[in-house]
Amino acid sequence: MTISILTRVCESELPYLTPFLEYHSKSGISSFHIIIQDRQLESKIKTLCSHIRANVNFCFMDKKLTPDQCLRAFQYSAIKTEYTLLIDIDEFFYSPVHQSIQNALISMGCPDWIYPFWIMAPSDFDSSNRAWGYLGHIGKHIVRTSLIEGIISPHVFYINDEGGLNSETQFLYRPNDCFIIHYWGRTFTDCLLKMVMHHGMGKMRQTSVNQLIQLSNEGKCAPRLKLLALLTTHPRYIKIPDLLNNKIDHELEQRLIESYFNDKQLSTFKTVYLKYKAIIKKQDISAVYPGRGELRQVLDFLPD
Repeated sequence: MTISILTRVCESELPYLTPFLEYHSKSGISSFHIIIQDRQLESKIKTLCSHIRANVNFCFMDKKLTPDQCLRAFQYSAIKTEYTLLIDIDEFFYSPVHQSIQNALISMGCPDWIYPFWIMAPSDFDSSNRAWGYLGHIGKHIVRTSLIEGIISPHVFYINDEGGLNSETQFLYRPNDCFIIHYWGRTFTDCLLKMVMHHGMGKMRQTSVNQLIQLSNEGKCAPRLKLLALLTTHPRYIKIPDLLNNKIDHELEQRLIESYFNDKQLSTFKTVYLKYKAIIKKQDISAVYPGRGELRQVLDFLPD
């Protein structure tokens, strides 16, 4: 059985790419199909993945496209493996029962598709948080490649079964012995990089450099930092491996963030964030996630 991962890589993901590639290569992935929107990244990624066993294929797309538009424009006929897994670099397939993705699929009778749920395992300044998680509201799709016609969202494919997969049927097959660990915030710096380096992600995730500085000077948290505060204080009840332990390139992470902010600004961000996190803890509002649905909906329930 052969399985591909389809993902998108931008510069802000480079400090975290090696553990993602190494882990999934050892977990049975045959090939990676990586969407990039900056050709200068190709050589950097090739250097990071030169030692892994799986094949790495690149798809170049226009810088102006959003991540969602990239996935919609991708030519799925380029994938030749039997199955395709759609995940981001901060997501890791995980099964406490099976040693590989192949074993998980075989144990289920090789279905046309499965939809493992997220185990949320965010961190900010305490990496030990990544060793414990809790169930999130959504997950990612693993599909027999020959059935893929496109995507419904960055979480789920559109497949050519009877009538196609739609928003009412996409959650019918949820195996309880495999998951997608979602390190939503791998570090605090990771969260900052996501805000200032990603594009086309909407106000929930994207905040300009000037906006972030202005908000922090006013003692306010940006939306993504509010979500990080909520997610990191949520009760954790699932023991999981920390697949990022000692594998993040913190030097590169630091060089990237220092190209945007000075030490004083970074210290201010941290102070404002920790004050907001204390408010979240005091109000004990963790029940809004995942009970209230998607993260952009959860923002409406968070204090200013």
